[in-house]
Amino acid sequence: ACSGGSQELRRAWPSGLAQARGLRAAVRSGPAGACSGGCGDIAARRRTRQAATGAMQRGLALAAAAMPRRLPRVDATGLPRAGAGSRGASSINSVMAVAQLAAACRSPGLFVVTGHGVDAQLLAEVRQQHDAFFALPADVKRRLRRDRKSQCGYYESDSTGSRIDQREGFNFCAASAEAFGPTRWPDSAELPRFQEVMAEYETVMVDLARRLLGGIALSIGTKPSALADLVGPSLPGLLHYPVAASMGALGDAPEEGEPEQFGTHAHVDANLLTIVNQHDIGGLEVRWGDEWVGVEVTEENAFVVNLGAMVQVLSNDEYRAPEHRVRCTRAEDGQSRNSSLLFCFPHADVSIAPLPLAAARSETGAHFREFNAGEFMHRKYLADFGDAQ
Repeated sequence: ACSGGSQELRRAWPSGLAQARGLRAAVRSGPAGACSGGCGDIAARRRTRQAATGAMQRGLALAAAAMPRRLPRVDATGLPRAGAGSRGASSINSVMAVAQLAAACRSPGLFVVTGHGVDAQLLAEVRQQHDAFFALPADVKRRLRRDRKSQCGYYESDSTGSRIDQREGFNFCAASAEAFGPTRWPDSAELPRFQEVMAEYETVMVDLARRLLGGIALSIGTKPSALADLVGPSLPGLLHYPVAASMGALGDAPEEGEPEQFGTHAHVDANLLTIVNQHDIGGLEVRWGDEWVGVEVTEENAFVVNLGAMVQVLSNDEYRAPEHRVRCTRAEDGQSRNSSLLFCFPHADVSIAPLPLAAARSETGAHFREFNAGEFMHRKYLADFGDAQ
């Protein structure tokens, strides 16, 4: 799968491996001139061992450079539950999870979460209900359309800024109608368990968001509640990306004269964070340095998490909200991309500003002025969602 890097690796690895094996044999047998009692020349042994270690490290570094970038993984098993405060934050699993979060949030700001504890049966039901919803006749879905008064409901045209996205979706808010407006649910005769399953999914995902934000707070050096308690009514959603009518292989540049087709154009989320349950088909990409990297999830029922601009503000630029996008799949594949997700928002009345500890670590102090979360998100909603205006 690699290009020039793999060829370099194949050329360099045999000699490096032979060198490492020879050095390892020298370590085991001891250097020339070792005394018969087995005392050996300790300094020589140390030099040999160091040379062997260096050879191994150079080989591993070469292998890493030749391989494609792999998104960071965060094992959430050890993250304290919401409301647990700092209890359990010193366990080995928790320390490892917080360290993984710190590294992933610095770069690229998008990562894969395993060990989250969300029930696999619930995720299977969400997928089943997701597919059943988008299989409904178009006129039935259109009766559930959202509008300016409510962010919840169905939409079949969408935009990122001024760019039209190729997707349809359904936002819902079983527990937070006062924040986003009422949800236009499908009739129970059409989808009997849809509302029940989605309400349970919303509750579980908001709890996971609080756990992740609590871990991010610990990684910044403050108590979990500093970020976890910001979480207010959040917005779950279902997305369906139709297959592109004409496009090359996923991730390839379009043919000459053919426009690129995106399910979602490149953007940065404005919220705290977004949790994505990416179904079987890929297409999500994150900008990592100067390149776009495809998001591949091989672990069963793992989530993809990306930071929003508010966490970048709260961390005073220590952590990054990444630019990301979704490419359309090609027609030849015959399969469309589906995902279910949670947009995690703070309470509308809170003020967002760099955490004092994060600002104190910067030579220039706070990088951002304080702003009201609710006003900021409302402006973003009206600007981003073309069919709601």
